[in-house]
Amino acid sequence: MLKMTEIVPLDGDAVERRRARRFEVDWEVVVKGKDDLGSSVHELGNLIDLSSRGAFLSMAKRLKVGMRLELWIRMPSAPERWITYAAEIVRIDRKGIGGLGAATRFLTARPKLHSTPATVAGEEVKVMRRRSSSDDTN
Repeated sequence: MLKMTEIVPLDGDAVERRRARRFEVDWEVVVKGKDDLGSSVHELGNLIDLSSRGAFLSMAKRLKVGMRLELWIRMPSAPERWITYAAEIVRIDRKGIGGLGAATRFLTARPKLHSTPATVAGEEVKVMRRRSSSDDTN
């Protein structure tokens, strides 16, 4: 499902800073990066909204502001397609699924398109496929 987010008038001193139109989505995302200690981070999550400049993610694991990531976004298409962006966490909110959300800013102007993510994104993609398959049978 894809729908455009309406901009709601803000009260007081709050200013709408977004320069790009946001689209509400409910797509799967794989986040890859390194934490403060240099350990690899591979997490599954949901993409909540998307624009040409960034995205808002819902994640189970806490990510930190300033963390640089590679976002693998599964497009709702057949055949299966994934796009990747280099991104940076710019804000953490408590409004994602499970309570944690991360606002990102894309560091690349255009995404890269992939048709076979399993060889690059790793086991996380297989986990998502199993979860999706089991959801269909319930």
